[in-house]
Amino acid sequence: MTLMNKDLNKELPMKKKNKYSKRSARLWLEQAIAYYESSKLLVDSGLGLATYPIITLQAFSIECSLKCLLLCCNGEPESGHHLIKLFRSLPNKVQAKICNDFHTTHHYEFVKCIKLISRDFMDSRYFIEKLEEKGKSRAFYSGYIELIGIFLIEFAKQNEYFLRSFNKN
Repeated sequence: MTLMNKDLNKELPMKKKNKYSKRSARLWLEQAIAYYESSKLLVDSGLGLATYPIITLQAFSIECSLKCLLLCCNGEPESGHHLIKLFRSLPNKVQAKICNDFHTTHHYEFVKCIKLISRDFMDSRYFIEKLEEKGKSRAFYSGYIELIGIFLIEFAKQNEYFLRSFNKN
């Protein structure tokens, strides 16, 4: 089942006028979906060496979803790849709604899960250098990354009216 649907044709809200357009927020969401769907193709491919590319794609999908939400709520994107920092940049009410909805749906604490995967994009992307550098390795929480990836995409698509409430100056 693909996540692409007609919901992406809706205009996403923006908080303030700036150089970023409504199209920018929609583009971040479209990219989140594209990276997530690409990771699912790798999962289904059966390639034995696809673990790190899957983690990289899913972690970047989460980053794109968070940046979409940040554009909707704050009117401008945040930079960086640390997922927990991006999440903490959202308005408190949005953070609370995400945490509540995630717990209701999955029975896990969102903040604990996202902290565990916060650096997965960087760590999976540069794992070869780190492995060769010091023989370092680390565990990845791929179940959480997939859960959060699809959750944030659906959250952005289903909460347009809630997100719009932050657009009032």
